[in-house]
Amino acid sequence: MKNNTENQAKLNLEDNNSTATANENFNADNNSSETSISQRNKKTKTDKKSCKGDLQQEIEKHLKNEDLIAIKERLLILDDKKKKVAKMIGITDVYLSYILNGKRKLTSNVKAKLFDYLGLSN
Repeated sequence: MKNNTENQAKLNLEDNNSTATANENFNADNNSSETSISQRNKKTKTDKKSCKGDLQQEIEKHLKNEDLIAIKERLLILDDKKKKVAKMIGITDVYLSYILNGKRKLTSNVKAKLFDYLGLSN
């Protein structure tokens, strides 16, 4: 009888230990969930800011592409050589090619000169 009582006590102790471990795991999971929700909220705010920046960059890129398209179309219509156009606006033909192929940025200065020479409006 004493043996059964000891076994029962051991089983109760093991049950208590596993319950305590389960409670600790539950609390740890809850804390990590709260932390991850907080981290997700911060990330969402950061994503919104970067999204606005990305949108602004896309708009600027689109406008620059429209300018480049207008310049390329006008060069085709006028049938001017790129070398001649580049010389007239004060840049090298290589630099003009880089701009037209998107390897260099179209600066406002060069854009103004090209638009002026090609008869385009800003």
